[in-house]
Amino acid sequence: MPREYTATNGVFTFRDEFCQVQIRNIQWDRFGRCFADIAVLTPDGTSHMALDHGELSSGRFRAALANQASHRNSGNPIKIENLLIAAFLALADDPEAHPPSMRPELQPVADFIRGVRPEGPAVVTGLL
Repeated sequence: MPREYTATNGVFTFRDEFCQVQIRNIQWDRFGRCFADIAVLTPDGTSHMALDHGELSSGRFRAALANQASHRNSGNPIKIENLLIAAFLALADDPEAHPPSMRPELQPVADFIRGVRPEGPAVVTGLL
């Protein structure tokens, strides 16, 4: 179940009793990977515990960010990482954060083949 969040001026804020996660400049690639500027803040949102730009859909990135935040305040990295996972899942379902234009377009094979250019003249006879 995705957590509740607020979105103000393109900044998505996910709140927990332990910390806040703010996500800015979200960009999705055609493979469904999410790249963004991510800040883990104190519960009141006044101080940074971790800040980085990376692939939110990557477990390695989320774990590194959670460890960075937990080392700064002797917190629980698993709890922070769970919040980051919930944030990623919520953004994946949000049409405002995941524009439909980024999804791949499918076309029939016949149309694709018609779009392929024919071979040009050989540069070197018999070779190219």
